[in-house]
Amino acid sequence: MAYRYKPSRAKRAAFAEEMRAIEDFCREHGIDMSGGGDSYYFTVNGQAYRVSNHSVESSNAHAYNWAGEKTRDLYHPGGRREDTIYIHASKTRIREIYSDLVSGYRLDGRGNRAAEESAVLPSLRLLEGSVERMLKQMIGGTDHDRQVHHRFP
Repeated sequence: MAYRYKPSRAKRAAFAEEMRAIEDFCREHGIDMSGGGDSYYFTVNGQAYRVSNHSVESSNAHAYNWAGEKTRDLYHPGGRREDTIYIHASKTRIREIYSDLVSGYRLDGRGNRAAEESAVLPSLRLLEGSVERMLKQMIGGTDHDRQVHHRFP
């Protein structure tokens, strides 16, 4: 018999309390929750969002059994909607994700704050010179390398 993880009574109680807090938060902020409680639907500043621990495609795929027979209706008959942003994250992060979106942060597909371009570009500019030097060395070096270091014939 294989080992099966069984959380302690205290951990089960803590998780149940967290889920009650999440349900309360969703009610307070008008966030719709799926029947299983693992997908959340809401709108912020006119933009629709879906936060879930699984994709729409995965959800629809589970409507069929191993033989390809349909066992239930599709939860998303039209697939992904173009007017909705999909975020793949745990249900325990819904409060954090919703609060970040309301605060104006841009999030990536996993619900993490997206890096601002201004923070990324200086780092890329620093690398630019390094990449040029490496390429020159790979294709025969620079005149300076040939004259001073005698690495290349």
